[in-house]
Amino acid sequence: MFAKFKPTIVLTSICIIVALLLGCVNIITAPAIAKQEERKAKAALYSAYNSGNDVEFTKLAAEELVEYSIPAEIKEVHSASAGGYVFIGVTGSYGGDIKIAVGVNADGEITGVKVVSNTDTANKIQSVLNAIEGNKGKYNGQNKDNLSPVIIAGSTVSSEACALIVDAALRAFSSLKGEDARTDDEVFADNLNIVLDVEGKKFTKWFATAIITGIDAIYTTSATADGIVMVIGDKLIGVKADGSITDTVSKLDKKAEKVATTAEDIAAVEAAYTIFQTAATTEIALPDGAKATVKKAYVTAGGTYVFEMETTGSYADEGEYSHGSGKIQFTVSIGADGKIIDIITTKHGESKNYGANCATEAFYESFRGATREQILDLDISDIIPNEDNGYETDNLPSSIQGPGIIANATFTTVYYHNAVLDAFDAFLKLTEKI
Repeated sequence: MFAKFKPTIVLTSICIIVALLLGCVNIITAPAIAKQEERKAKAALYSAYNSGNDVEFTKLAAEELVEYSIPAEIKEVHSASAGGYVFIGVTGSYGGDIKIAVGVNADGEITGVKVVSNTDTANKIQSVLNAIEGNKGKYNGQNKDNLSPVIIAGSTVSSEACALIVDAALRAFSSLKGEDARTDDEVFADNLNIVLDVEGKKFTKWFATAIITGIDAIYTTSATADGIVMVIGDKLIGVKADGSITDTVSKLDKKAEKVATTAEDIAAVEAAYTIFQTAATTEIALPDGAKATVKKAYVTAGGTYVFEMETTGSYADEGEYSHGSGKIQFTVSIGADGKIIDIITTKHGESKNYGANCATEAFYESFRGATREQILDLDISDIIPNEDNGYETDNLPSSIQGPGIIANATFTTVYYHNAVLDAFDAFLKLTEKI
């Protein structure tokens, strides 16, 4: 009987012995590894602060980071005995996360930048490191007023990741000095809340289903009872759910002080609010023969049709010329006159520096007011980007210019435009024009 179980007993014994040996090795080496990591961390502080070992650093508690509203990208703050700080930030980059130390002296000037660790692609990050690290780093001496991002050709994503942390470090320094270090986007979001006398609400730009003149944009929350905010130039004008105007502030004024509204402002807001109230959509059945890209259709009382679209992206897992995974989803509204009122990309998997431009305001703006004929005149609906027909994957012919053209993103442009044409075809069927 013992002979039957002997191999099992021997193997188990070996495993136990190996586990014990590994445990012992870990006990012996763990302190040494910890000390090595501590030395590396201190070396990064001294390198970023560009100082000798006579400077001492004190790490701020997590509670202090919250108290001073330190930007989320900054994970650690170390106060230097000589004045100033070293900020440790983390952000994603081309091939993975980058951890960066940024030294800032008591005068708010960058003393140095040191990449503590990174999992970025080696050939992408190295040229960036050469430009920003060391005594001659290009960030050295810059402050919040003269900050100039260091962008290296061929390593744009890695450069932008480092620039993000440097900017966050300078904003963190301002916060620690009691200054308002909010970004323009943060100020804008706060002022939207202030002008409507609400708190902590998330606003989104209204997807237009009607032409509204005199108003640059409308922002709404998820609750209709909150009201809306209209944008005219640099003014934010709050409008309650009953149509009454609340306050007006400059959209990027950090103090959110009230500003006067003109008679023209009030007239534009009142007219726009009437249109806004009647611009609600009702879902309708898709017309017979609608393309598969058309997922849902809606109509407003004013005769605007809205279509939810889904098409293959340049990084999609289907189609002869596709590669990767992902689809492009967008919504488009077409007025009774056959012109695009608004368009917005709601989801996509396009590459950051190429096809992702299909989700930018500049891209949307170029479509607004466009007709089906204008899209057809671009002569790209039949282009399948590939090397056989002479079109490089990354380039459309420079002769093609018009609504929704994305330089260096042929796949995305072609698939998006074809889907827009599919929306127009559904519009024509629903309005019985074809």
